[in-house]
Amino acid sequence: MLEKKHRFSLYQLPLKVDKVVINPYFGLGAPDYSKIQIPKREKWQHSMSSVTEDKEHQWVDDFPLHRSACEGDTELLGKLLDSDFSVNKLDSDHWAPIHYACWYGKVEATRLILEKGKCNPNLLNGQLSSPLHFAAGGGHSEIVQLLLQHPEIDRHILDQQGRSPLQLCEENKQNEWEGTVELLQQAMNKPYEKVRIYRMDGSYRSVELKHGNNTTVQQIMEGMRLSQETQQYFTIWICSENLSKQST
Repeated sequence: MLEKKHRFSLYQLPLKVDKVVINPYFGLGAPDYSKIQIPKREKWQHSMSSVTEDKEHQWVDDFPLHRSACEGDTELLGKLLDSDFSVNKLDSDHWAPIHYACWYGKVEATRLILEKGKCNPNLLNGQLSSPLHFAAGGGHSEIVQLLLQHPEIDRHILDQQGRSPLQLCEENKQNEWEGTVELLQQAMNKPYEKVRIYRMDGSYRSVELKHGNNTTVQQIMEGMRLSQETQQYFTIWICSENLSKQST
């Protein structure tokens, strides 16, 4: 009985109308599609190109350092760097100025960004590609040589797909790719900087810093050939004249 009463009471609830919407086309029948005006293709293409042009103009205005790097305009690039424009700033596509310079093979622009702008040579874009990836992939041997001479370059850096600059160069085979491959191979065979890791008993092991300044603590521990169990309790104390004390 309780269940029946409950069901009956639901139908007795008062209905409240909050809003009435009338369809103005109701009763007029199906629309006449022959009267619908379709824009001409020329006008449509023009409007699309206008949108593209507007975006390009906005990019030029918002990111002058990126544009000058892209075009290799070293005169403007130098002035912007003197005006404290950041070489690490990413544009709307998550690219820094050095990525454009390396992608388009602008040697002097790349040199200026590295030297005057003091840009990190391993700076990654939004797709985790480095300047060395772009220069190697495009077969820009002069830029690759410039990057490899930088003391902080990571010769083993990998992109989002796990590819090295050497792999990209061999896959794309663009421009001076053969000479670029030779440069990268020579760089891979060069001796790496080593660091001594001392143990508590006074002994030490020399570990190669294959990734330069990008070398992680995990990679150092792997170079120490520590077991997974030992790594959980392993502590590294770093002492260097280049490090300054920081108060907490």
